[in-house]
Amino acid sequence: RKAKDENGQERTFSEKAVVYWSKKFQKKQLAENKSFLAFLDKLIESPTNFRVTATQAKSIRKFLSKDIVNEKTGERINSSDLKALIDTNKVNSYKEHMGYYQIVTSELTMEAKDVIDKYHGLSQIEDQFRVMKGTLETRPVYVKNEDHIQAHLLICLIALVMMRIIQNKIVEKRTISSSKDEQLNWTYGLSADRIQAALNKWQVEKMPMDYYRFLNIEDPDLKTILDAFGIVIPCKMYQRSELKKIKTETKIFI
Repeated sequence: RKAKDENGQERTFSEKAVVYWSKKFQKKQLAENKSFLAFLDKLIESPTNFRVTATQAKSIRKFLSKDIVNEKTGERINSSDLKALIDTNKVNSYKEHMGYYQIVTSELTMEAKDVIDKYHGLSQIEDQFRVMKGTLETRPVYVKNEDHIQAHLLICLIALVMMRIIQNKIVEKRTISSSKDEQLNWTYGLSADRIQAALNKWQVEKMPMDYYRFLNIEDPDLKTILDAFGIVIPCKMYQRSELKKIKTETKIFI
């Protein structure tokens, strides 16, 4: 690579590029681009039935053929011929490259596997800070006493550890062949925000005659969490003694 130093002098230096493919990352990219790829397929099949918005036009620009307008003759292509503008080779190439990473480092002697592991470790550290500051609301701190500040941070750290335990259990339990996994995060199973929202839905409602029932048991994210820990909550009315029994018999193995 060539770059200018602080004195404006051009210098050449070496870098190591590690390129690899990840099936999990491919699934993530396919899920994120599912609707857009479906739009492209329909546009290719039936161009006259679509009105392309400004946002869509910007997205499909990189998939257009270069032979749109003849600069010499100024010939304009009729909108009914739009099918010819979408370069299917570029679309196929875009799909084929899903799941590929490139990591560039100055550590020329480091093994490729070590480079990948270091990168993943860095991304996980960055995510820890994001969850702490965002989902767990570590900042801003609304207490002034030093003991209270330390207690607030300790609670947040405990919550983070619990969050990671839940995420690791989800990743351990999920199977690649399961259709619901397409909605799961490729690294953590469920994001911290989705886990927080799901657990907030895990409530018990008191009914007449001193009976109780669990709410939102069929919520997909809550069900994913319960399944990961092997917790089965039948959909029925419970007495207080049954609730206590569920609590005492539920064992969480890390």
